[in-house]
Amino acid sequence: MNPIFDFKIINEKHITDLVATALSNCNKHLQNIYSSVEKPTFEVSVAGLDTIFNEAEKALGLISLMAYTHPEESVRNASMAGIPELENFLNNLQLDANLFAAVRAFDQTGNKAELKPFQQKFLKETIDEFKRNGLALKPELQNKLKEIRNRLSEIGVEFEANIGNDAGFLMVSESEIEGLPADYKESHKQADGMYKIDLSYPSFRPFMKYSKSDSARKALMFKFMNRAAEKNLSLVDEMIRLRYDLAQLLGYKSYAEYTVENRMSKTPQTVWNFETELTQAVKSKAKADYAELLEAKRNYLTDFTIEKVEVWESAFYNNLLLETKYKVDNNQIKEYFETNSVIEGIFKICEKLFNVSCKQIETSVWHPDVKAYELYSDGTLKGVFYLDLYPRDNKFSHAASFTLIGGKKLSSGYQIPVNTLVCNFPAPTATKPSLLPHNEVETLFHEFGHLLHCLLTEAELRSQSGTNVAYDFVETPSQMFENWAWNYESLQLFAKHYQTGEIMPKELFDKMLAAKNVGSGMHVLQQILYGTLDMTLHDRYAEVKHLKVSEIVKDLQNKITPFEFMDGTHFEASFGHLFGYAAGYYGYLWALVYAEDVFSIFEKEGIFNIETGLRLKNTILAKGSSANEYDLAVEFL
Repeated sequence: MNPIFDFKIINEKHITDLVATALSNCNKHLQNIYSSVEKPTFEVSVAGLDTIFNEAEKALGLISLMAYTHPEESVRNASMAGIPELENFLNNLQLDANLFAAVRAFDQTGNKAELKPFQQKFLKETIDEFKRNGLALKPELQNKLKEIRNRLSEIGVEFEANIGNDAGFLMVSESEIEGLPADYKESHKQADGMYKIDLSYPSFRPFMKYSKSDSARKALMFKFMNRAAEKNLSLVDEMIRLRYDLAQLLGYKSYAEYTVENRMSKTPQTVWNFETELTQAVKSKAKADYAELLEAKRNYLTDFTIEKVEVWESAFYNNLLLETKYKVDNNQIKEYFETNSVIEGIFKICEKLFNVSCKQIETSVWHPDVKAYELYSDGTLKGVFYLDLYPRDNKFSHAASFTLIGGKKLSSGYQIPVNTLVCNFPAPTATKPSLLPHNEVETLFHEFGHLLHCLLTEAELRSQSGTNVAYDFVETPSQMFENWAWNYESLQLFAKHYQTGEIMPKELFDKMLAAKNVGSGMHVLQQILYGTLDMTLHDRYAEVKHLKVSEIVKDLQNKITPFEFMDGTHFEASFGHLFGYAAGYYGYLWALVYAEDVFSIFEKEGIFNIETGLRLKNTILAKGSSANEYDLAVEFL
């Protein structure tokens, strides 16, 4: 039985009806809260707000997934129209004086001493958010806030849809595709003998890594870095301006000051200091990385006067370096990572760590590629999840975890969480199954870490369950889980040759491990670039608003990374994290510190130590944000 919807029959009307029903239910709960002001209780006056959030998020979770994955345009369009409608409702709650009156009435007259710690935390944070979000402003300014927030919701949907709908490609000849493996060529060959290279990751990344044609790689990079530029550049400009205007209305100097206030970092200056210190820490490693890459280029071209490596050359020469100096063949390695075997391996790891089991189920899905599963703990259903792993037209183009239903304690029992992993891995062909390069194995582990965070929650409030944690902590479980993709004891469970069944030889793993940090300094600088761009746009808008965003990107890239900016490109047009992680991209590297600390306990106590795994499950994964994230990390450590 499908706990959400019959995806086989879903259509435009189902989507519009779902949104209408969710809003109707939310408004009924809202009226209950209003009427409680004379005799406020926590369950109605405060937790009732969490019930509203739960109703809205269940609908929002489903239609967000449909907007970015459903094969039917009418369903995608209806879903995209419904997202702002629901988000606008939630936005307007922040300025609802009657709602605040009921919450405040309980705060002032209710018996707060009887509240559990997570309830006290929710009450305090709810009141703080009302104050932070403009409740004290004059009506005309509140109306302006509503307009800004509603328009930002619309922009976010348009921006992501434009990326997914970008159908750019490059046609290349036999000589230009030289260096690519046979299965890649087979899947891209056209009737006229040319090859069509689209801009999805499974097409783009191998071409940049293996094509011997420098001019073809440059042309493909140019197209990739300009995805959705025609439509999205103006949206980026509008988004940054509106966020600055919103912060100004709320009395903050910048949008970053407003957003990080309730994150672990607390202030923009803390973030700037973090980025600066990290840059200094990795600069020497990045310099050595670049020198090593330059040497590989000089040796390949037998020209020792060459002084630089271009951005479209980096993947090619990095792979050449791995093959020649470190004897690592990524095409050989991926033969040990057939996608279904990796998934089964993750299931085995979860069983060993968290005493949970996963089984595939037969139920309706939105595309034939999608598979559905149930997750059990001690025989009890804990969650349902879907895997949508391969690229297709008009699909979300990155890798992400979509929460459809979050955990919440109901009067009837615990609401079963539902999650979907949407990825873009190499699809199987007529002659080969889907084989994952090891970096994509890491990606799958990363996203499954988010999924576990969602499904293993035991938080009583939806607002505190699963991945509803501080943005600079949310990447902790996901980055921690990546470590099991780099441990031979772990890999022995599933890294088997897709033809022979041979377990990956220790010698091959050792080579792979020895090369793990090749280019790592440059990789961190690239992450710092993304975080610095994000903070520059959201914390220093007043200083840079006279510049085009592409000019800011160029300046930062040339200052931070060793690779010169590629003129005429507009990376920001497809930088989806500008919307979802506003002033929060630094959180990846911030959370990595916690992730490494957490994994260090497994290194000490054993990577499959069940007691350590259950402790992690029962603290960080189960509790969400029902307690302070830092305190949970300390409790585990």
